[in-house]
Amino acid sequence: MHEINLVLLGLIVLIIGLAVLLFFNEPEIFVDKEVEVIIALGTGLLILMLNRRADSKIHRVIHKQHELIDEIHRKLHEQHELIKRMQDTS
Repeated sequence: MHEINLVLLGLIVLIIGLAVLLFFNEPEIFVDKEVEVIIALGTGLLILMLNRRADSKIHRVIHKQHELIDEIHRKLHEQHELIKRMQDTS
């Protein structure tokens, strides 16, 4: 979350800088470079958001797999106890 805040802050600062350059009619090369940086930061923000969303989905899948493995372990333990009792009685 901290990275997203930094990217948003940088994006806001660059947009304000672009507005100031446009207001004072600065040379086009500065404006072009700022626009490129703004596009790059916007793309980086999009990648960060998609990465966070993917991490959340992966975490849910891992949690479900962990519950399934716990259930299998519990059943195996019950079967082992049952086999031990059957051996003790015979």
